[in-house]
Formats: sequence, structure tokens, C-alpha cells
Amino acid sequence: MSQQRQSSDTGARVAAGAAFVFGVFAVVGIGIGLTGYIMIGELGGDGGGGLLSGIVSLVVYLFAALVGPTVACLASVRAAPSLPRSLSVAGATTGAASFVGFLVMVTVALLLVGAASSGGDGGGTVDLAESIGTLVRAGLPSALVAVVATLFVRMLDSPAA
Repeated sequence: MSQQRQSSDTGARVAAGAAFVFGVFAVVGIGIGLTGYIMIGELGGDGGGGLLSGIVSLVVYLFAALVGPTVACLASVRAAPSLPRSLSVAGATTGAASFVGFLVMVTVALLLVGAASSGGDGGGTVDLAESIGTLVRAGLPSALVAVVATLFVRMLDSPAA
């Protein structure tokens, strides 16, 4: 009975840690997307045809993708201490949550900026279906950074030999 409760506690800790990392990515994606949406609106988003609108969209897309490893590192460093002691479980949790979180973050940012660039009709300037392979490949560094950040936290928490 005690082992079943311990297993349940481990599962709950993994779920909470994964939800935290994923949530951080989602919130950052919304923030990036809304900022891009506002900037395109302020700078004259004209249905996606304007040069300035295209430049702002490109900057937002690149920023969302490039900030992924930083978000993965920060979220994983915060989540790692609350995860189970097993390094493989903790690393898999932060790595998987960062990978999926990255995909959500960039997708949300792309959708919001695309809505601004298309005049709000949802047409957007990037076809997500065509971009999925690139997004998956771009998400791998965030997963790797999350695993390594978790390892570093565990190394710091371990008593010196």
C-alpha cells in the first residue's frame, strides 16, 4: 500500500512539474504573440501586404523560436527540485514538457501574429502545416537544454563527494 501511495505521489509530482514547464511556455507564447499583434497593428498592419508588417512578423517568429532554449532553462531550473529524485524521470519530464511547450509557444505566437498580419481573418503569413517539420526540429534544442539544466540542478543539489 505504501509503495502504491509513493507511486501516486511520484506521478502527481511529475504531472505538476510538466504542467509548470508547459504553462510557462504557453504564457510566454501568448505574450510574444500579443506583443507582435499590437506592434503590427500600431505600425500599420494592412492585411499582410506591407513590408513593415512582414518585417515585424519575421522578427516575432524568430524571437519566439530563439527564446525557446532560454525559457526551457529557466522553467526547468525552477521545476527540477520539485520532481522525483530519479534523474531519468526528472530529465524526461522537463525535456518532454519543454519540447511540447516550445511547439505550443511558437504556434500561439504565429497564430496571433498571423491574425494581425491578415487583418484578423486568421489567414496569417505562415502555413503551420508546412512549418511543422521545422518547428519540431527547432524544438529539439529546447528539450536538450531542459534536460541539461535539470542535470545541473541535480548536480548542485547532490552532496560533494
